[in-house]
Order: sequence, then C-alpha cells, then structure tokens
Amino acid sequence: MKEVKSKKLKRSTYWLPYIGLFITWLTVHQAIRFFTHMQVVGSQNVRDAEAEADRRGVGIIFAMNHTSRLLDPFFVTAASTPYYPSYPMFYVTGKMDMYKVYSSGFAKLIYNDFVFKMLGSQYIHSGKKDYSKSLKRHVDILNAGHSVCIFPEGELSKDGTLGKAHGGVGYLAIETGAIVVPIYTVGGLGMSLSEFFMRKRHVVVSYGKFISSLDFKPSVQSEKNKYQQYANIVMDNIAHRVDESEL
Repeated sequence: MKEVKSKKLKRSTYWLPYIGLFITWLTVHQAIRFFTHMQVVGSQNVRDAEAEADRRGVGIIFAMNHTSRLLDPFFVTAASTPYYPSYPMFYVTGKMDMYKVYSSGFAKLIYNDFVFKMLGSQYIHSGKKDYSKSLKRHVDILNAGHSVCIFPEGELSKDGTLGKAHGGVGYLAIETGAIVVPIYTVGGLGMSLSEFFMRKRHVVVSYGKFISSLDFKPSVQSEKNKYQQYANIVMDNIAHRVDESEL
C-alpha cells in the first residue's frame, strides 16, 4: 500500500477513493474486462513510469482520449491494481453541475457527489482561466506522489476522432515535473447495454512510453503558450497509439 507522502493531501481525499476503487476493482472492473474482451497493450510502459515517478518523488499523469463517459475511468486503470503504485487513480472532472442531465432515474446512483469522490474525482474550479487555481487540487495530488488521469480534450468525442488538447495537461506536467503516460482506447464509443452484456465489443487499451517535460524546450516562452505547446505534444503521443501496428 502506498503511503501518503504530503500533508497537503487530506487523509479522506486518499482513503475514500482507495476504498471505493478497490470495491469497484473487485466487481465492476472485472466485469468490464470480461464483457468487453479487454486487451491491454503496453502494461510494461506503466511499470516503467511507476519506477521513474518513484525516483522523482512525484505522481504520474495519465492522459487519455475520451469516448465513453461511463467506461473510460475503468479503462484507464486496466494496467493497475491495488498492488501497484499508480493506484488509486484521481480524475480531473468538472463540477456536478455538468452532469445534471444524468441526475434522474438509475443515473442518480452514479452521478452524485459522494460516488464521484469515492471513485477519485477531483473537481476543477472552472471559469477562473487560471490553472494555478483551477488545478490546485490536482497539483497537490501529484506532489503527494499519486496518479492523476486527465482527458486533454476536455470533452467527450462524439465520433471517436481526437480533438485539440487544452493546456491543463501541459500545466500539470510542467509545474509538477510529473511524467505523462499517453493512453489511447478503442471499442468503447457508443457502446449500448445490449452490446456490453452480449459481449459484442472488443476494447483495446494501449499505453505509450512515458514522456517528460524536463526534455521540453518551448518555442514561445509565455506561460500560456508553453502549456499549450506541451499539451499538443501529449496529444501527438496519444495519437501515435492509434497506429494499428501497435494495437
């Protein structure tokens, strides 16, 4: 079990998702692996990233394309278990106001503040246009040695194509010195319940080699452009995983 390395991270912030994700790992995650015929490519890249993150004393940023609002959080942890340092995973998410459309019926069981926190969600302070404020919690988590998952596009892809990255992932990587593991998934887009339970889909989760902002030399020195430039590099690395020869 990984120890909390920083007093900046409250115990409840760590233990709630540890317990919640452990329960879902034992149940939901195993079901998803079975029903989606999940194939994991590049698990060793995650092990290498964990070793490097431990050497640096900072967490890992997992940067992933976003095609399934409900399943992607489980896909991103496909190469992790409660025995690995990258567990538990914390997520960069918008506040609950963004999910009001899912706040009725069965969806209430999932889209509520308590469940989100149990599953590692850490909300951004949206609208402030200042990464140091909007991503402060995530910086604290990375500096405490824990993993953060971010969807650089900032929104769900409607057709599976990769969009443009926002600068947030660049800010997190540059300001904390955390390495980034690019991830590309296929097979989850538009999956229906019947397709899921009838095992009609084949999901592939592909982890790339980690990249480091320490090797990054921005062509423009302003902070905003610097973060965006690095975010573009991260997105290029995610796109590289699309290569069918790697899948």
